[in-house]
Amino acid sequence: MFLSYIYDHCCTTKRARIAGDPKFHKMTKIERMCCDEYIEHKDEELETYVKDTLKDLKQSMKELKTMLDNSNLGAAGMAAIADTDGDGEVDEGEVNNLRQALTAAIQQVSIGAPIEIHVDSRTSVYPDTDPKVERASVPDEKVPWTVSWAEYKPVEYTKKRSGDRSRHADCNKIDSKQAKTFNKNTGGIDRRSHLGIYDVDKETNRPRNPRGRTGISGKGALKRWGPNHQGDVVVTRWQTDEDGKHVLGADGRKVLEFVAIKKHEQWAIPGGRLVEGEKLVDTLEREFSEEALGSLEMSEEDRKECMKQVERHFGLGIDVYKGYVDDPHNTDNAWYETNAINYHDADGSSFGNFPLANIGDEPNRARWITVDKNIDLYANHEWIIERVCFHRNAFCPIVHEDVEPEAQDGRFKLGAKKSSRWALLTKQASDLAITEKN
Repeated sequence: MFLSYIYDHCCTTKRARIAGDPKFHKMTKIERMCCDEYIEHKDEELETYVKDTLKDLKQSMKELKTMLDNSNLGAAGMAAIADTDGDGEVDEGEVNNLRQALTAAIQQVSIGAPIEIHVDSRTSVYPDTDPKVERASVPDEKVPWTVSWAEYKPVEYTKKRSGDRSRHADCNKIDSKQAKTFNKNTGGIDRRSHLGIYDVDKETNRPRNPRGRTGISGKGALKRWGPNHQGDVVVTRWQTDEDGKHVLGADGRKVLEFVAIKKHEQWAIPGGRLVEGEKLVDTLEREFSEEALGSLEMSEEDRKECMKQVERHFGLGIDVYKGYVDDPHNTDNAWYETNAINYHDADGSSFGNFPLANIGDEPNRARWITVDKNIDLYANHEWIIERVCFHRNAFCPIVHEDVEPEAQDGRFKLGAKKSSRWALLTKQASDLAITEKN
């Protein structure tokens, strides 16, 4: 109790000094030094306590997941948790959703995965709309669906389609039959999400974006309700100097270069929509040859040779990301998800020899770009590049200055550029630690 009183007194005194309170200057020099040294000591102790608390929390989440897997917790137990109003009425679907949500949350915390609040998906003006369609404003704290917001009124927008584009897209109105296909892979259309089970509104039959509110309801310009799957291909090589030697970063690790294309005035990773029934590798080969190599503008003979070379070099790749894409085309009811694969040219003898597209008045349509902290990439492609650097043990200067790798395995957390719920969770843990210590 006495030490707590001293700590509180020191904190009050330090705040007085920062605020310019004259009471601080009435203290003796020794008293001021003692206060500063004591607080610095307590701050270091608190930092250690918070780190240990988060470490214990992760371990507890792993153990809890193991318990759930092994115990096969029954519907009665889950219902007791799900029945928040105490009326005893919880249907089987709600129990299953709760089980999925718990498992997903445990997995995210246990592996240190970032829980991102989407930013580009809340871009004010929806892309390529004339007249412009503006989203309803959604503040960070109102993004999660778990946060009650009775006043929320999103703008309704679904792009009109015609011809072949209309025949191969979902109908604008969802009937009860189609609603049953969500979270399933049926009829050649995979409506499952990389993020797990997503909610479906019982009144509208519309799926809900698992990342939260976007300010626009409807399907937007997307083809499918719910997840719209695509593939991204990250082709990399090591940067070399004029003498052919590897360029090293500030930490002594080799520097990567990757193939980028121009997309909506930003550099982006080549990629595109997964066609129904098409394998992921086929999508990646097709998109890379079209977007990075310009195969659509080639003669039939050259196009066949191009695809032959691409297929030969698209051998073993590393799966670097599988999940949500923070894209400005997303809505409350339709969103992009991707599977990003990295193919690396270790000695510069394969992809490094490919002639990148440079057609007509688009001299910068595709190019090799050095991984740099100043690059501005489309959607969450910056995060994907960070993951590639991690897997290739490469220099990664684009990690934000206020963010450090996880101590255990070097995973990178999201920085200040895009709001992160992981940061909010860390702050909550810190606040809890402060409460416990006091």
